Amino acid sequence: MYPIHYQKEICCSVDEASGHLVFFDPEHPLARQNGMVSMGRHVLSVKLGRWLGAEECVHYVDGNTQNVEPDNLVLVTAHRTWKNALIALIPVVACIRAGLKYRQKY
Repeated sequence: MYPIHYQKEICCSVDEASGHLVFFDPEHPLARQNGMVSMGRHVLSVKLGRWLGAEECVHYVDGNTQNVEPDNLVLVTAHRTWKNALIALIPVVACIRAGLKYRQKY
């Protein structure tokens, strides 16, 4: 079944742990073990015309995880997500003489 053929009624709720919109459908291709499905992953799958893989993540352009408008959703790989998280951990170094701030490359 392709995402565009999904015809079930969706009743969303907010996952208190993550703040994402979710719905219950244990038979959905993107369902977690508890039967919950991320609305962002579902909408992006419909937008792309295929189900997202486990290594693919949804990026919310405006940072609002409850805004699941297709134009607000962008596909990123888990590698890219982890790389950005690791880069954020590299301390910013300030050069007093030049008055510049930069991150060291590792």
